[in-house]
Order: sequence, then structure tokens, then C-alpha cells
Amino acid sequence: MGAGHTKQYHDSDDDDNDSAGEKVTLDMSLFTDNMPTIDKSEIFGILRDYGISITTHIFHIIVQDMEKACIALANKFEDVTLPIIAKETSAFTNWSESQRFPSLICYPRNKHDLVKILKHPGFMGNKIGLLGSTYSSENMFGHSETILINFLHFNAFGEDEEKRAIIVDKKNCIVSISAGCSILEKHGALGILKDPMLLPSSVIFTDGQYTGISATGSHGCSFTEGSVSDRIRKITFLDAEGKENVLDIDKDEKKLRAGAIGLGSYGIITELQFKMERETLVVTESHYWTLSQMKYHLHNRPSDWISFEHYWWPFGSVSLSDAFQCLKTGRLTNYDYEQDKVYCRIVRYYRDPYDKKYPYFEKYSKSYIYPDEPHNIFPELKGRKDYTYYFQEVLVWLRKYFFMEYEDKVDPRLKIIPERITPLGHVLILKLLKQLQFWSEFGKPKISTYFNAVHYLPMVSALPARLNNVELCFKASSKTADPSVERESYDNYFRALNELGVRIQDEAYYGRFPVNLCVESRICGSSPCPLAPCYSTQSKKFCFLDIISSIHTPSWKHFGNEFFQVIKSIDPNVKPSLGKQWVHIDGIYDHIREVCKEGLAELKELQQEYDKDGRFMTPAITKLFED
Repeated sequence: MGAGHTKQYHDSDDDDNDSAGEKVTLDMSLFTDNMPTIDKSEIFGILRDYGISITTHIFHIIVQDMEKACIALANKFEDVTLPIIAKETSAFTNWSESQRFPSLICYPRNKHDLVKILKHPGFMGNKIGLLGSTYSSENMFGHSETILINFLHFNAFGEDEEKRAIIVDKKNCIVSISAGCSILEKHGALGILKDPMLLPSSVIFTDGQYTGISATGSHGCSFTEGSVSDRIRKITFLDAEGKENVLDIDKDEKKLRAGAIGLGSYGIITELQFKMERETLVVTESHYWTLSQMKYHLHNRPSDWISFEHYWWPFGSVSLSDAFQCLKTGRLTNYDYEQDKVYCRIVRYYRDPYDKKYPYFEKYSKSYIYPDEPHNIFPELKGRKDYTYYFQEVLVWLRKYFFMEYEDKVDPRLKIIPERITPLGHVLILKLLKQLQFWSEFGKPKISTYFNAVHYLPMVSALPARLNNVELCFKASSKTADPSVERESYDNYFRALNELGVRIQDEAYYGRFPVNLCVESRICGSSPCPLAPCYSTQSKKFCFLDIISSIHTPSWKHFGNEFFQVIKSIDPNVKPSLGKQWVHIDGIYDHIREVCKEGLAELKELQQEYDKDGRFMTPAITKLFED
């Protein structure tokens, strides 16, 4: 930035101070070109007080005093300057790629500062993005000149920390939370909840504690039975003109749902209001998994208060196709499961005690799970003792963790826990889920046909921080001979899992193991949110396949591209999650335009209403809007 300018401002203190501390460059033209009425000597004086050496029109700022210098400048020139500190960004991570480009980094202290940034004539042509997370959407930082807003010093509700999160409706646990709120706060209003509150999925972090919010979730929100939901009820945001707008579920539900999936393309969200059940929330220490935290819950059934999740960590030596071969042979071949780490976890939710419509979940927790016999799910395996034994171990493991608070009341066999669950168990459990029986409030068995899921993976914090991630969504149903009738089917999903196993084996053979972190699968409900990958007005069940790898994975993009092309041939309607990585896939824009046609139209209308100049548009969303 500033490379094309001929102006030079020299300070008699020379460059000796440049060796102290970390250098950050400040383009003087930001002040001289956009604010010509300012006395430059006053700026020099203030900056010099905070360790700045003026050599040319580029300043070198000592990082340890950056914040104080920024505040001093803002206080001195309150009427004309902005709460910014400008620098040429060091390489900061954009998913798996490091980028360096000129930008302005702003530290707004309140909504007033945000409005000043948006309305300032010197910055009307710049894009707007939020800074702070290594795990933000891969398309968030991709402009040559961008204003990056950091909420580190954002004071949302004044000096009173306890007012940063407000319980609006205690009976229904409606929570209002603002940008800048500390996620790990336990005191004040947040203390009403049992556990620290987690914000919806696309939260952008600044330092792991404080947060700015760029979007409310790549998986959408809804309030209907059988849906994916962050349970968002109201969004307050500043549009491109600095005007505050409100999307309210009670006034315009359709617009709220379209806006909730906007991926930061229409404004800066300053406050959310959403419903939180009094439940055991999943708390992670990892930025990525908090960013990706999604609660899939299906209302009005006892079984809906359970979340099932499965994580498979192959660590470089797996042959998943061997595990899938077991579905035919009933035994493991050429597979050393000792090299794996696989985790399954049952998360149990508790209903709001104020909710009189549904009794406490503990009433159902004491009942047993009665699964169908394995040979009824896999008829070809009937009579195979090794398969049946393993299957029973998996059930014991599930039962143990489901009834972990009721050890003294359950069958003694539940104390047997296998050391690990292999990919064979992975397939078994996925097929078994819809066969589990729960006792209803009337004392009769009830079949649960699908489960929801919550992301939870604390071990990721101990691994390389930067990740590659592609997530695919499959509709878990297919047409029968009668086109008006749909039947439940996971065929495409399991074919995709099988294909993944084969390709991982092939890549490993050539030393290009592409998935060296985690493969996650889950079954969830649908969402009426237009750009959610599980958007549907008919099907109520979807399967997700989440492939995650560390930044050092060789040939990741090549693998992701090839794998998607194969999966698209299996299921032409497969959708990528727009909150993950997808822009590197050949033909992906045309594919998304086809499978998300209706949702893109709704989002485009919203963007035209609030951001005609496209200041909040990302390159990827802009390209999707092209005909």
C-alpha cells in the first residue's frame, strides 16, 4: 500500500528505532490524502510519542504501543479521524493459504465507531471484512484493499460487562448477545445457563475470548420440526451505509432465514437474539470447532434430546475399504485398527424446566436401548460370530455412555467398554441409529428414525492449528416407483463413504495421504434456510460427510476436487457447505447455481436491499450471483 505515492515525510530521528520490536507499516497517505485538513505535524508528534519512526510516507510502528497510539490519534482527531490503525498485513491464514495484502485494520470501540468507518468518504470504495480467526470462511479475506474490523476493543453495552449478554425472555431462555461479548464469561446473565454459552456457527474470533460476528451460520436456522437450527430470532446489523437494520422472526421470517445464511454478504452483525435451551452445552477450547458448532435438534420427541457424533482419526495408515469389505465378509482383513483413534459420543439435552409441554429428559434416560438384531440390519451376516460379537461391543459402548449417570441401574454388561471403535463400528453405528428404541411417556417402545449432531472435538487444539476442510451434504431419501412417495435411503451416503475409503487407500499407497486429521459423519434434519446445504421443503433427513485435514497435507486440493467429481456422479444433488472449502473444485459455481438456485435468488434480493455497492460481498458470493 502506498507504493505509487511520490510524497515523502522525513523525521530527524532517522531509522534507528526500527530495530526495536515488531515492525508494522502505516501508510501515511491514509491521513494525508483522505484527510487534507489535518495538521500533519500534530500526527507526527502523537505517533512519535508511541515509538513511531517516520522515514518516508510509510511509518514503522512498534507493536507494543500500537493500541495506545491508535487511541491517542482517535482522541486527538475525534472529528475527522477513525478508530483505526493501518498496516500492511503480515501473512495471515485464510484456511490453508497464507496471504499478504494491503488493508486497514480498525478497532471500533462501539457502534458509533462502526458507523464512522462505514460512512467515511475516504473508505467508501473499500470492502469490509472481519479480522481475527484463522478458521473463518475461506472467502472472507480475498480483496486487494479491505477494511478489516477487529472487535477486540468493542464495548457493546458500556462499561458494565454483565450487560453484554442479556436474557430477554427467561421463561423461554431467549438470549440477546452482542459483538464483543466474551464467549467464556460465566458471570452475570450468562450465569443463568448451566454452561458457558456458545455463539452460532460462523463466529469470527479475535483472540479466542472476544468475538465479532460476520454471519450466523453456513448451515442456516429455522424454527420448525425436524430442522437444523441455531434458533435465531432476531439479527441487528449495520448495512453498507451505516444504517442499523433489524431482521425479526416475528415480522419477516423468510427474510430472516435468507439473511441468516448470508455469509457476511450484507452487513456487520452487531447483535443476535436466539433461543437457548437449558441444556448441557458442548464447550470446546478449539477455535475451529467453536466456529463450526452446530446443533442439530429435532423437536417434540424424547429421542430428539440425544445427539450422536462419530469421529474417525486414521493417522495415515488406514485402509477404510478393508473395513467396508467387512460388510460383505463379516471380518476385518488387512486392517490394523491399533493405528486409529475413533471417538463416538452421546450428548444428552435437557428440556427447559419452564417448558411444561415436555417432561424432563431424565424420565427417559432410565429406560434401556433395545436395538434390532444385527442380522436383521445386515441379513448377509447372519450367523457370523465375529461380526455379531463386535456389534455387541459397539452397543455396550453406546449404552455405557448413554447411561453414564445411571451405572447402578443398568445391566452389568454395560461396564464392558472396548478400547476403540474402528471404521467397521462407524458403519454399523450409522446404520444402527435409526433402529434404536426409546420408551415413550406412555411406556411403549418408540423407534427413532434419525438423530441430530453437535460438533465436539477438543483434541483438535493439540494438532496443527490450520486446517483444510470440505463438507458434503446428502439427501437421505430417494424416490420409489411411485414418484409421489419417498422412502428413507442412505445408499448414496454409504457409497460416498466407500469411495472415500478406496481413494484414501490409493492416496496412501502413493504416499499422498490426504486426510491425516479426521473424517466426521453425522445424520441430521433439514433446514428451510435457502443456502444451507441441507435446505429442503420436503426431505427431513440429511447426511453429512466432513473431511478435515491439516494444512501440511500434500495434494489436498487435487484430492478434494477429484473426490467431489466422483461423488457428484453418485449423487448429482450433493451440496457443499458454503462455510467450508469449495472454491477450488472444478465446475463448483455452476453446480451450486443449479442446486441452490432458489436460495441464491433470495440472498441476491437481500444484498440489493442492504448492500447495493457490494461492500460486504465476498469474491465467491459475487461470482455465484453472476448469470
